[in-house]
Amino acid sequence: MRPQDDFVYFCFLDILGYRAHLKKDIETTSLNFKDKLEQASQIYSQINSANYAIKSISDSIFIHSSSVKISDFLKTVKKIYNHYLQTGLLIRGGISYSRHFETNIITYSLALTEAHHLESEKAVNPRVVISKTILDAVRNAELSNPQQQYFTELVSENLIMKEGDEYILHVIDDSNLKDFYRSARKIYQDNEADINTSANLRSKYRWLEDYIMISKPSDVRLDRFTSKMTLLT
Repeated sequence: MRPQDDFVYFCFLDILGYRAHLKKDIETTSLNFKDKLEQASQIYSQINSANYAIKSISDSIFIHSSSVKISDFLKTVKKIYNHYLQTGLLIRGGISYSRHFETNIITYSLALTEAHHLESEKAVNPRVVISKTILDAVRNAELSNPQQQYFTELVSENLIMKEGDEYILHVIDDSNLKDFYRSARKIYQDNEADINTSANLRSKYRWLEDYIMISKPSDVRLDRFTSKMTLLT
């Protein structure tokens, strides 16, 4: 399904731990986080600016398109997610489909508002939540015109997973599984001391680890990397 009139697909992404990264740079008088951000932002040079509008401000990334079909939009967000992971940064987000108006001065966007709500209220963990209205619209479009295989395409390309009542972007596939695992494990190991001081952070990394284990083929062996509960001895 392609957007209609002034409707857009909109993705709001948040860089997890942004303030902690800044604090560490201040404490160590380094620019390591800045360097990571610059490395991560290199992915945008690989995205067609004629079809996508992308803006990054502080810990927020805004991506929208009024011309591409939904499967292409999701694959683009997946590409961004995985590149940030490879550079050592976790992100979470929300994807919406709604009206969007923007000039050089103002932005009026129902799409941005919904995407931000999904990111801040629904995503919680390092995942990208997709609005249910998108999938309803894609299903209905295919039912009314079977030649438009938009929903079938999402399923066949394994771009959607369901977790509870939420639909999330599936960012792991057979080609990137091992790199995804190594990158996630390295981020955890590099920050384990800080992670162990926060139940909130531990739950996010445990979710990420569980997601990897669920996504891997049964014949692929990957060791868990997060610390477990232990009895005091």
